[in-house]
Amino acid sequence: MTDPITLELCPAVETQRQAAAWFIAGDEPGSWLGELMRWKVPLADVRLYIVPRSAADRRPCGVLAVPTTAGPSAETPCAAGYGRHSPRLYLPVDARFDPPASESEIDTELSSHLAVWHPAAGLVGYDEADVLSVADLIAPPTERACAWDRAQPGDTVFPRLVAVVPPAPAGPGQLILDLRDDIGSQAGEELPPAPDEPRESSLGAAASASQQLLAKALLKLTALVPRTASAPTWIDRVEEWAKRRLAGLHGDLESARHREINRLLHLLDTDPDEGLRYALPLGHGGHRGRGAPGSKLGTHDLDFRLDRLGGGGPADHWHVGQKEQIALQRCYRALAEREMQLGRHRRAAYIFAELLGDLPAAADALEQGGHDREAAVLYRDRLSRPLDAARCLERCGGWDEAIAIYTSQNAFERAADLLVRLERPDEARTMYRRAIEHWTLAGERLRAAKLLEGKLGAGGEAAILLGAGWPAERQAGACLNELFALFGRLVRHDEAGRWISRLRDELLSPAEAGEAVGVLARVAQRYADATIRHAAADVTRVLVGRRLPTSTANEAISLVQAVRSLVPQDDLLGRDAARWLARRSEPPQVRRAVKYGAPQQHVSIDKTHHFCLPKGVTYTTVVSVPGGLIAAGYSSDGVTVARSDFTGQTKRTDWRIPLASPRPLLLVRGNTDWPTLVALIAGPPLQGTLGIGTPNWFSTETLAATVSSLGVWWAIEDDLMLTSMRHDGTVLGRRPLFLEEIGVRHEPQGESTERSAVMLAHRDVVYLGLGRTLVRVKSERIDQTPLLGSIRRLVAAPLVVQLRLAAGFEDYGAAVIWDDLNGRDVLEVAHSLLRPELTFTLDGQLVAADANEGRVYSTSNRTVSLRGRFAGSRESLAGLVPGEHPGEFWLVSAGGETTGYRIA
Repeated sequence: MTDPITLELCPAVETQRQAAAWFIAGDEPGSWLGELMRWKVPLADVRLYIVPRSAADRRPCGVLAVPTTAGPSAETPCAAGYGRHSPRLYLPVDARFDPPASESEIDTELSSHLAVWHPAAGLVGYDEADVLSVADLIAPPTERACAWDRAQPGDTVFPRLVAVVPPAPAGPGQLILDLRDDIGSQAGEELPPAPDEPRESSLGAAASASQQLLAKALLKLTALVPRTASAPTWIDRVEEWAKRRLAGLHGDLESARHREINRLLHLLDTDPDEGLRYALPLGHGGHRGRGAPGSKLGTHDLDFRLDRLGGGGPADHWHVGQKEQIALQRCYRALAEREMQLGRHRRAAYIFAELLGDLPAAADALEQGGHDREAAVLYRDRLSRPLDAARCLERCGGWDEAIAIYTSQNAFERAADLLVRLERPDEARTMYRRAIEHWTLAGERLRAAKLLEGKLGAGGEAAILLGAGWPAERQAGACLNELFALFGRLVRHDEAGRWISRLRDELLSPAEAGEAVGVLARVAQRYADATIRHAAADVTRVLVGRRLPTSTANEAISLVQAVRSLVPQDDLLGRDAARWLARRSEPPQVRRAVKYGAPQQHVSIDKTHHFCLPKGVTYTTVVSVPGGLIAAGYSSDGVTVARSDFTGQTKRTDWRIPLASPRPLLLVRGNTDWPTLVALIAGPPLQGTLGIGTPNWFSTETLAATVSSLGVWWAIEDDLMLTSMRHDGTVLGRRPLFLEEIGVRHEPQGESTERSAVMLAHRDVVYLGLGRTLVRVKSERIDQTPLLGSIRRLVAAPLVVQLRLAAGFEDYGAAVIWDDLNGRDVLEVAHSLLRPELTFTLDGQLVAADANEGRVYSTSNRTVSLRGRFAGSRESLAGLVPGEHPGEFWLVSAGGETTGYRIA
């Protein structure tokens, strides 16, 4: 038995067959009928085959119309011609099979009566019962046996507000009518009592209600009496009594609300579906004014509705204690996950959006449930995530809207791919051209060339684009490497040979020569043509011979390794190369500085939010947490930790600890087992409360601690003992470090020094800042590199493939370091900033700031460039943290002033 062969449908340069059917794109039968009417053919003779979007999505992407007599009399832009490849298979007139297949081979494999091969939907089979006529499209639907006289009233649309008129003074008659409305009003449904709930006396409840009504009535009556007396009268005393009575009843209202929340928690635990109907929203929905205070929770519709998110009505705010609020949040999230597992995504979206105020989770739930239109509205209008909105619109048929969003966000390639699926080739080619222009201007010539070759079939144009990137562009080496790969795919060996000659004769800088040697060494090993391989190997040796006499130590290693790779089986060459490198020892080039001047790719840095943390605290350190930040500092009588979300809602924790002088404060964002570590270096422990405090394994000898994304805690002691452990202190491993081993200078005998350290963990690698030395510890291997200043801050870029760090110094400046610590990629920045605070945004931009100035740097492709500056806070800083979105960050001053910024 031979292996099966996979057929692919490919575009052909010329028409392959005569049109016998026409594909009309779209999911609306009305548009199909409109197109058929323009054909001016007998519609009774047209057979229709509906084409689904995919095997998983049965919604139509169009219809194949097969006229039995003749097709349209002229070309139509709304229909694409299809022809017969075999008696039972229709496919586009300009499509071909790869590899070619005969009619008999196709008919043998087809199992259906007839089939259509659509470029996007794939192969679709039809039986006789699947054939439709034009009459089927306009036939009335079958009447269902339902009751149509039970319609529910819709939402009332309030008339437009045209004026605000103060009410006329109420007379005694109107006052009686108002009081009548208060008597005997109560909710129709009530939450069932919780177990062990103390019973409320019916007489006491009635008395409280009566007193409330009496106090309200007296206040309304006294408001009608004119005040002409110079001294208080009995009317004033009655009014004061009524006010005191209402104030006393306020405490009863809070007690009743607390009882109602306990009932809700019990009902959510015992009957979740019923409890959700009474659930108290914890989000911050919009509202207009305050409603009448109540003590009962009403019922809600559990279906997600976009129109409820805007608010606009009066609100009755309930004060919920921290303990009850946490319990409700956990319960709501657990129920939302339950609804997701049950496939009730709209109900899950209701819980996320209206009960928790978590719109991102609501949009994700709607998207998972296939409610793409509503998810798109959330992403676009409420979350400012247009690309996610476009993705949802693309799935729900809002193709033109999606294309408009992609275009506005410079996602031209995604717009072009969608146009290809919609069979709009001319627009797709134009959009691909826009994408190519966009990536070229952005310096991304590799992506632009990939589009030229892969999407437009313009390999020659791609070669010109790549060649223009050498040697001046940022991606020069990568462009050169891809250029030779493209020559091999296009079988343009002569052009490859001319480029090799050009590299041999070109006057190159040291960096350019190193790039060229690396590319030519790969060409010598991998190129398809043997002549080109030999030529590349010869020029590699020539370039290496030119550069070696004046190369640095690290450059020499790369050059010699390139020559070694040309003949990997030659052991003698490898031995000689190692000996030569050993004899030619030179101190490594450990750094290169960033040149200042006009910012490259200047961006605007705008303030977006501002709030203040609790006053009376000098904040010294800050870390980011999901949705907000945590700052720690010293108050007049101890240590304070403030946790705030990005709207300014803050919770404070204090420890009363008398200190002769402030100690360095360590603040580490942990995991779920120990959310946040706060500790005094060489000071007393801070008792843990609500997951914040000093763990029991933290001793007075501990210099620094950190936690990795794997949940492993690391600590370094004063004697340089490095320890890994679980959150509870269970030791996983210990490793002593020695000053000689990590390159730190010897300390004088008998001299007492106070050592300091900073620490950062990434997966199974630990980074230590000890004085001016940055140390990298992974398993048994230790790497180190010296820096210009004493290290006081270490931060890592999130969400990047190749880890990069930034180190801030005790005096001036900072440095950006890549993961391998080889010395070549240590770039100094922010020379004039005093004790700068640092952070990376979610998209990898570095922010450095001191009291007077802040700067934003691009750190991609192992280079650093200044992108913009912003004014400082004019007071010392506690720290910088990233925001929730790319390009966002927050600055926290020592006085607690917290400001959000967005890099435009």
